[in-house]
Amino acid sequence: MAGQTPPEALLRLAEIRGIEPGYVNGAGVWVTPSIDTLMALLPVLGESIDRPEQATDRLRVARLEQLKSPMPPVVVAWTQSPSLPTLAYVPVTLPSNLKGPFLTLLTHPDGKTIERIVTLEQMPAEASLRPDGELLVRRKVTVEGLPPGVYRFEFAVTDSQWLACQVLVAPAKAYRTADKRPGTSDWGLFLPVHAMRSAHNHGCGDFGDLATTMRLTGGVGGHLFGTLPLLSTFLEDPVVEPSPYAPASRLFWNELYLNIESIPELQLSQKARDLLADSAWRMERDRLVALQLVDHAGVWRLRLPVLDALVEAFPLTGPRALQLEAFVARRPRVRAYAAFRARMDRERATWPTWAMSNQAPDETSLLYRRYLLAQFWADEQVAEISTSCSKWGLRGLYLDLPLGVHSDSFDTWFYKDHFARGVSAGAPPDDFFTLGQDWGFPPLHPTRIRELGHEYLRDVLDFHSSSAALLRMDHVMGLFRLYWVPWGMGPKSGAYVRYPAEEMLALFTLASNQHQCALVGEDLGTVPPAVRPAMHAHGIDRLYVAQFSLHTQEPVLDMPPEDSLACINTHDLPPFAAFWLGRDIDDRRDLGLMDDSQLVADHLARKKLREAVARKLKLLVPVENVTTSDKAEEDQTLSIDPSMVLMGLIKILRGSANRGLLINLEDLWNAKDPQNVPGTWRERPNWQRKSAFDLESMANTVPIDRIVKWLEESHKEVL
Repeated sequence: MAGQTPPEALLRLAEIRGIEPGYVNGAGVWVTPSIDTLMALLPVLGESIDRPEQATDRLRVARLEQLKSPMPPVVVAWTQSPSLPTLAYVPVTLPSNLKGPFLTLLTHPDGKTIERIVTLEQMPAEASLRPDGELLVRRKVTVEGLPPGVYRFEFAVTDSQWLACQVLVAPAKAYRTADKRPGTSDWGLFLPVHAMRSAHNHGCGDFGDLATTMRLTGGVGGHLFGTLPLLSTFLEDPVVEPSPYAPASRLFWNELYLNIESIPELQLSQKARDLLADSAWRMERDRLVALQLVDHAGVWRLRLPVLDALVEAFPLTGPRALQLEAFVARRPRVRAYAAFRARMDRERATWPTWAMSNQAPDETSLLYRRYLLAQFWADEQVAEISTSCSKWGLRGLYLDLPLGVHSDSFDTWFYKDHFARGVSAGAPPDDFFTLGQDWGFPPLHPTRIRELGHEYLRDVLDFHSSSAALLRMDHVMGLFRLYWVPWGMGPKSGAYVRYPAEEMLALFTLASNQHQCALVGEDLGTVPPAVRPAMHAHGIDRLYVAQFSLHTQEPVLDMPPEDSLACINTHDLPPFAAFWLGRDIDDRRDLGLMDDSQLVADHLARKKLREAVARKLKLLVPVENVTTSDKAEEDQTLSIDPSMVLMGLIKILRGSANRGLLINLEDLWNAKDPQNVPGTWRERPNWQRKSAFDLESMANTVPIDRIVKWLEESHKEVL
């Protein structure tokens, strides 16, 4: 049935259940999902269908369910102020013979519950329905005086029948700092924590290195520092996956990034101090430091004995024990997380294979306390970084919220009902990935997350926005729709599934204002028409990437929109020097993603692009000044120092009207190896590259002073 066009009834049924009837691919061609795809996805979305022939009957049932639905699970009310109360309108569908009055309960975010009696006269009728003979009336209940927050509304139809929904009252716009004149907006530096090298670390960057780099950024006049997600990862059997975009949880920090030397309990543990001074330990540490690539699992193995010695030394009474108790009270999920990680380490098995057990976790075990205390210490260190930002002259930390989590993660275990099983998130085929992409992680279930009050997303947003000054929303299009790939069918056989965008946007703007954390959405690639207008309406900045905005014709550089964060590239793109020299083209050929004729064509196109950019930046020698021997050279642009081109582009972007500019530190020393090559796994050492310079010599070795001068001299200049 893969090649057959789905029956109209099956397409309509799929649409009611949230599956889009098709999409326009990169070539502008409409693609309709196959019958097999729809039949695989519909059961995941709660539809009981075994054969396509049942679609007509199931469609009739689905439409009746829609019409007779008494109350939506979630209602959104927007307010124009982060603090002023507003009204919410809750729709309710009732049999026409019910006369009321009706009891309602409204539970506020602080737990306070308010009772109220409403009459039919207070519930205006909006529509009359007769879906299957019974006359129903759709009315709306007005709920007044609601400041921003998350509420629970309950409505007594009869003494024994209650309806309930969540009411999200959210500021219409995300938090933003005051607008600035072009050339004066925020700028900052970017470097992955794992890539940081220093005299004190153990072969992988840590929170101490992050603090040092942020202090350096503030010292040269920067306002922000950006990095990759700082979330926990799996680094021991049965799962070793260091990717920050496949974390073990989106709710807890990476234990590998702990700065062991700054943990207070080090002063209490002679055993830990002896380990750090042990010659064999230091020899292994020196080996890991000397590696060209980060060995995440190796660093974790090296640090474990020290970490466990610190756990054993942690006081069970006194001020530190009380601080730990307060942390657990503030972050109660950490107990489940510690139990999850301890069991996974003990059984060396992923949670889908675990036997059912009602046995309570042993909270006195070393494994349990290892993860509990690691999160306590990480929380202290990240909090210290966040509170020190103003002292360093920084607005704060730019954090990245990944779209998903590892399929065997804590999140998919603890919040399992929030996730769809039997499918993976991905992307349809395009010019770059001709077979499509299967990202391997389970998507959120668009129906159940509403029924569960978006508990998981609320927890994730509260965790991130409480520590960040600016939060990057990975693949912001995923708030609107996400490409689902049924297990075993391959990414060509996927379909887009809709999400409750308004509700999810409300949760983002609510958390943004509660924690004064600005938002930037990664809106690269195929972007549905509704996405960018919604981002603009809700104060979410766009992401502008210069390497995507260069042309051979005027204008050579598209200027960034006013409501955007500008950067030269991203972690998924080649560093600027590699892009300038065409190294990424050669890499694609080495990976078998193009043939030799395409290789020649792409290099010729890149040469023309270099010539156009170099001419505009006045870096190309005029033809009349070129000697005969120079003219014989195949490509003069290859002799231009990429850092000079980079400086010119940064000057222009700094003088534009964008809200901020983020500069990859690795671009300042012409790094040529990317941190990640999308679509590869073992073919490339993704998420393992180390910085070419250590932090102690960075300020004196790389042209930071020169770039600061360019930034200070910037003025608006349109190519």
